[in-house]
Amino acid sequence: MAREQITHNRILDERISQQTYGNHDVPDAIVHREEQRRNVHIEWNRTGGSGALGVQHDIGWVQLGIDVSIADLRSMLAAAEAEAEAEARKLAHMGDLDTEAWTIRVTSDVMDRRETNLAIATLRRARDVAYGKDA
Repeated sequence: MAREQITHNRILDERISQQTYGNHDVPDAIVHREEQRRNVHIEWNRTGGSGALGVQHDIGWVQLGIDVSIADLRSMLAAAEAEAEAEARKLAHMGDLDTEAWTIRVTSDVMDRRETNLAIATLRRARDVAYGKDA
């Protein structure tokens, strides 16, 4: 299975101003801090084999993944549950709404032009490997 990460956490320079720890002065410094993102991954695979009567067939797949922190996931879940309950109250006159079936969309952070171009190129490569090249 092949996988390529499209977006990456940003590394930000953060200025720390002079502080005193115990009896020691710590001078101004710049530290590098990693900013968490909802990073995008593209995964793909191609397997082939023989089907009934020895007929060759190709089985492939392409899949997108998005990294989500536990805290972010909990926040999304709380918002989705509140939204589903509000919709259920709004539609109560029509019967029960199955709030467990309520769906939400998880999106990545906004990608810049370079990341978008990488996603397009990677999806094309993944498609060609998984399903074969288009004519």
